[in-house]
Amino acid sequence: MNRLVKKMLLIEKVKEAFSNLIKRELLPINHCLSEHRNHLTSELTRLDKKMQLLCEEVSKLRETASKLEEEVKTLKKLPDNIKELEASLGCVAKRIKNSAKHKRIAFLIHNIAAIDALLPVINEAKRRQHYVFLIAIRNNFKLGGRNEKESQHLALSEMKLEHLQFETLSPGKGLEYLKALRPDVIFRQSPWDADIDDEFSTENLRFSKICYTPYYGVQLLKHFSPKDAIDYHCDQEFHRNAWAIFVENTQEVIDNFKSVSLMKSTNLVLSGLPKYEYLFNQICGITGKEGATKTILWAPHHSFDTTWLGFGTFMNTYPTILKFLKENRDTTTLVFRPHPLFKKNLISSGNMTEERYDAVLKEFIELENFSLSSEADPHQDFQASDLLITDGISFLASYLLTDKPIIWIDSQRHGDFTAFGEKITLGSYHVGLDEISDLPDLIKSLLVKGEDPLREKREELKRILLGASKPSRNILDYIEENA
Repeated sequence: MNRLVKKMLLIEKVKEAFSNLIKRELLPINHCLSEHRNHLTSELTRLDKKMQLLCEEVSKLRETASKLEEEVKTLKKLPDNIKELEASLGCVAKRIKNSAKHKRIAFLIHNIAAIDALLPVINEAKRRQHYVFLIAIRNNFKLGGRNEKESQHLALSEMKLEHLQFETLSPGKGLEYLKALRPDVIFRQSPWDADIDDEFSTENLRFSKICYTPYYGVQLLKHFSPKDAIDYHCDQEFHRNAWAIFVENTQEVIDNFKSVSLMKSTNLVLSGLPKYEYLFNQICGITGKEGATKTILWAPHHSFDTTWLGFGTFMNTYPTILKFLKENRDTTTLVFRPHPLFKKNLISSGNMTEERYDAVLKEFIELENFSLSSEADPHQDFQASDLLITDGISFLASYLLTDKPIIWIDSQRHGDFTAFGEKITLGSYHVGLDEISDLPDLIKSLLVKGEDPLREKREELKRILLGASKPSRNILDYIEENA
């Protein structure tokens, strides 16, 4: 019994001890944990609310970012929109006629060598007291020699032509100042955007009426090379955006543009070409020198490669011409005027070595009735000669202005002529490569006997090149009536 009581008492003591332990140790810990749990629950609730707020902020930021992205896209389109606006304004400008009697006419000069195509227009515009702005601009030719940054300025100064000097301006400034001049029309010298700074590109000139007259004269060939994908003569962006393209006075040029140009003939003006007016003014009324001795102008072409133009025939023709000169020392002199690229292309084509060419040229130079042309402008050689022999292209038209006969050596492997080019060749006496032996008799027939059945044909073609009146007058009449 005692043992049972003792056990029970021991159990009670143990219970009491556990109870005291729980009260003294575990209950405070539990209370502390409960407080921590409540605090954590409160923190989690606060963080959850904060997270919800952050999510709402992120959502708003996403909406703002989306709006900003759309605005950025709009801003990125702004330059294009401005260009479209300028293009639209340019279209409007082309339709609006300035009622002022005196027009504001700008001429962008980047190639002084081709200024002959604009000089008659410049002079006629000044004569009519229009506001004329000649502007010297940079080109991308990189030919070296004289100060490239001011080469047009220096040349225009030498010619005593008053002008504005834009060559040394920082990019973009020239266009800014050009716009400040408020030109009614702008003449550019060529359709090649790559030749000049971008600020004067076709796209950047659409705020005004763009005018052009071909610097090379008439378009005699269909392509610059057989593999041309587009017609660079008639269908560059420049041609498509031009207000007026002043061309030779013939239906063939209209038909040609209609067949190859996106704009067809909608912006053509049949005025005649001022390039030929300038040349005609230089040689007008001057014929070959009097006396028994006659002068031949020999102008061989520089295209020997059939993958390009393929007109050059020097290798085939020089022996016959050399022999003729030796046999006619007392009656015939010859002026040799090769293209500047003639020797380089003759050698690079593999038709002659440099040593062989130099030896052949030496044979000619040793003849007292032979001379090398030193003239940059062809009109002096045109004046001094009585007959042209060429296998080239441009002189087939230019020399028509002299009223003197032309012999054309046909390589029979050259690029295709345009319809008008074919027409121009009708003013020349054709000699094929298989007919070279007939060349001396033809020369004597023309120069000694005076037999020239193509005289009237050349006169007809000359009238086409110059137009019904002076081309410069026709061009200024058109500008005054429409610009």
